[in-house]
Amino acid sequence: MAASSACSACIFRLAKCVRNIRTDKLTYIQKSQILSRLHPHTAASTPTQCRHFADLPPNFYPSWEKVKEEEPRTGVEVSTAEWKYVERLIPPLEPPPLPKHESYPTPSGFMPPTGASPDTPYHVRRTRFHSIPVFREEEYGGTRQLTLITRVDGDIWALAKEVKDHLQETVDHVDMEIPYQVNEYTRKIWFKGIFVDEIRDFIQNKGF
Repeated sequence: MAASSACSACIFRLAKCVRNIRTDKLTYIQKSQILSRLHPHTAASTPTQCRHFADLPPNFYPSWEKVKEEEPRTGVEVSTAEWKYVERLIPPLEPPPLPKHESYPTPSGFMPPTGASPDTPYHVRRTRFHSIPVFREEEYGGTRQLTLITRVDGDIWALAKEVKDHLQETVDHVDMEIPYQVNEYTRKIWFKGIFVDEIRDFIQNKGF
């Protein structure tokens, strides 16, 4: 069984080396006819190697067919001494430690998180630059302006409702209900309008 399969593989590899022969275009009957013509041996006297081996190009057979079981194998050594070089390539899951300042807020207006209440059902993670993830977006050539909140964990709907109520109470020029959209899969909230400063102050006062 192994000899016949090896001969079959030999024939189809040889056919790929010959121009104008494509094995993928041959039917099962045509492949059987080629095999019977080139290998008219019987089941009682099957050669262990294809009789056309001498006519094949060098490195024709794959390397695994030439490996002998009695040959020694290459040893494997498990080492953890180089793991420190691998850790440098793995991106951190959390932002780096906060820089130390004598007083807050800094001249740039930066304030570190003070810690939210344990009863808060949501959490807003800061970016790798330690900034609050509130951004301004524009669509349709600037005719539609949105405020985006990202990196929200926990009850994202509770955060969206609290931010909407906060904007309704504090923003003077808002005389109607502010539309918003929540995407639980991407953990993002969109508010229609530009409220970047108001939402950042709200999240900052929450302790995030």
